[in-house]
Amino acid sequence: MHSVIIDCHSHTRHSPDGSETVLDMCTRAVELGIEIFAITDHCEAHEFGGDDISSAIKNCIEDIDEVSPKFSGRMEILKGVELGQPTQNTAFSEKLISEMDLDFVLCALHEMRGYDDFYFLNYYEQDIHELLTRYFDELQEICEWGKCDAIAHFTYPIRYIHGRTDIRVNLENYYEKIKSIYNIMIEKGIALEINTSGLRGDLGDTLPDYQCIKLYHDIGGQLISVGSDAHKAVDVGQGINDAIAIAKDIGFKKITYFKSRNANFISI
Repeated sequence: MHSVIIDCHSHTRHSPDGSETVLDMCTRAVELGIEIFAITDHCEAHEFGGDDISSAIKNCIEDIDEVSPKFSGRMEILKGVELGQPTQNTAFSEKLISEMDLDFVLCALHEMRGYDDFYFLNYYEQDIHELLTRYFDELQEICEWGKCDAIAHFTYPIRYIHGRTDIRVNLENYYEKIKSIYNIMIEKGIALEINTSGLRGDLGDTLPDYQCIKLYHDIGGQLISVGSDAHKAVDVGQGINDAIAIAKDIGFKKITYFKSRNANFISI
């Protein structure tokens, strides 16, 4: 197996859907030869009050601080968060970002206003066009808010629409909207993540897919993050080399990661 150099999306037991320790995940990352590894446990902003803190993220950061010296000189561990629905609770989101010692803020839209998480929806009962239109509208709102470093799994609903049903979406119908979002991301220095979780599941593709990534490149996007979205140690690094190969084929020369909220680059 070829070594993997970077993975900037992973979850530990501090996420509701994770089960393994920071040490477990980091040990696996080192075994794979990963040099830059970001732990980005879930924090769904709409579930908190504006004055709350996230004890899970606080505890995760403490674990990273404790574990990091064990990997000194072999791997850099980045303290991240996957902040879901940040604009549904901007008071909490901005408090979290300002008060936590974070290297990397990865934002996502898992659950739109008035809907369950996309994971739980019955897509045969949904107006798919309305659903995706609302999704991209709220994703644009997140990018306009702009206090994040990257957008996770940009086409998240497709993971379930294509992965679980025979419904097929032609994303080209949404390209003008997607380009508008990309332009905001470019202006604000927000990276586009190539999320490889779909390669392990029924979807069989990255999120977003090749053509959506190419669209970002073609309008001038340069900041590409890569993440396995691993929720267990066995999935750390999975698909990352495929994501890097896609980025290189499209024409990207470097992969982006964030330390102390500043963009850094690895040539590919």
